[in-house]
Amino acid sequence: MKSSRFLFWLLFFCLSNTAFSQQNQDSNTLKSPYDAVFTHLHHLQADHYNPEKAATPIYGFEDNTQAIATAIKIKQVLDGKGLFVRMKTIPTDSMYIDSMSMRAVYYLFPKKLPEVYVEKQGLQWYYSQETIDAIDDLHSQIFPYGSHLLVNLFPKLGQQRFLGLAIWQYLGMAILLFLSLIFFKIFEWIFRLFIRFFYSSKYKELVDKTLFKRIARALSLLVISYFLFQFVPALLLPIKLSAFLLMAIRISSIVFGVILALRIIDLFMLYSRRLVDRTSSTMDNQLLPVLERMLKIIIIIAGIIQMLRVLDVNITALIAGVSIGGLAIALAAQDTVKNLIGSAMIFIDRPFQIGDYIKAGGVAGVVEEVGFRTTRLRGTDTSIFAVPNGKLADMVINNLGMRAYRQFKIDIGIAYNTPPDRIELFVEGIRKILSMKTTIKEDSAEVHFTELRESSLNIMIATYFEVDNWNAELTAKQHFLLSVLRLAALLNIQFAFPSSSLYIEHFPGKEQPLNKTLDEEALSKALDQFFNDLDQELTSA
Repeated sequence: MKSSRFLFWLLFFCLSNTAFSQQNQDSNTLKSPYDAVFTHLHHLQADHYNPEKAATPIYGFEDNTQAIATAIKIKQVLDGKGLFVRMKTIPTDSMYIDSMSMRAVYYLFPKKLPEVYVEKQGLQWYYSQETIDAIDDLHSQIFPYGSHLLVNLFPKLGQQRFLGLAIWQYLGMAILLFLSLIFFKIFEWIFRLFIRFFYSSKYKELVDKTLFKRIARALSLLVISYFLFQFVPALLLPIKLSAFLLMAIRISSIVFGVILALRIIDLFMLYSRRLVDRTSSTMDNQLLPVLERMLKIIIIIAGIIQMLRVLDVNITALIAGVSIGGLAIALAAQDTVKNLIGSAMIFIDRPFQIGDYIKAGGVAGVVEEVGFRTTRLRGTDTSIFAVPNGKLADMVINNLGMRAYRQFKIDIGIAYNTPPDRIELFVEGIRKILSMKTTIKEDSAEVHFTELRESSLNIMIATYFEVDNWNAELTAKQHFLLSVLRLAALLNIQFAFPSSSLYIEHFPGKEQPLNKTLDEEALSKALDQFFNDLDQELTSA
């Protein structure tokens, strides 16, 4: 009897101890974030496939089927986004506390997938209720347009593997490539028609047709990139291969987006040049290339920054490092920055136009180009002066090209033996020549006998030429001075030059000749003929 009781209590103790040990072992299965994530992902791998165990970290379902479905969806979302879980980085401490939220939670991917995380409930770690509530929406985002049906259908058709991939996955990739080619042709045709619809017929001679083809092609490639990014996750490729393909597609889409933006800028500049040609300012023509280069540089830099984000480069740290290095570069390149600011000030103030003849800081020439750093002037000897914009913005600029009128002033010295009546005729003749010239500003001519110099009688001529450029000014001066020379030859007036003369009133043995009297009638006829000839010359010109 005693031995029976002993055996009974011994058997009860063993069974109780076994049950307690099994209960204790189960309670310690999910004792850390690492255990919860490992249990979930490890038992969904092909060589350890056990969905019942994989659903252990899914908490809150009475039906184990729903828990299994949720565990599979979480795995598919991670694979679809190409998010590779690095188990070595997951904490194994059961008392782990997130430093940001100060809660017993662990985020697998806090930036890319903040909705999916595990949290501690009692002594166990499970996927959070927020993860369970959001998983259906996340799954529909990863597998849109019914592609989840393909996910559930294709793996059942061909499980034979070749080079690590199932037959159905090769078939899926072939279908995607074929559809991409078909959609590319369709979208390119549609976009080309759409662009032509907004392409005004009066600008056809302005824009090259190949530019529109390039825009349509870049836009089609961008759409195809989006198509592939949406449906590649449905192939359930290995996580590393899926991550590589998705990253390559994202980088390609950025490249296509940059190319599309650059083509649109080219189109915008073509239309802008048509509008700028209607304005009177020549600086607008020079501003467009500078603006075009700036916009393209900004777009390329934005594309590079976006690529770095896709590659998980810490942009904040990179910018901080670049800022420190940029400070040193800026200190060494102060003149370059000053020139850039100077070019901006030139475009804003517009002290001169392209084609103007200017003088600044001892340099003179015709403005040919205003760049980021320098302004190029072509001198009278056809050489090029490159003036830094920073210095040019601080100089006193004499813009001879913006003169309303070109001032002309000269003193003509005639010989002392010229009779006063001939001087009067010469002055009046010059005034009449000026009045007949169409290039002379009206009522601006001043011609006077002003000085008795040591060796000449000076006649001052002051007027303004109404011409647009330096070449026309030189031509007008030449015509005027030639007319003055012809008038002087007609009146027998000698021009003086610096000299010394010795006059002897009485020469021994000879008498001094008398001055000849003027033939007024003949002179009057000669002057009338001169001005008639001049009028005909100006009329024919």
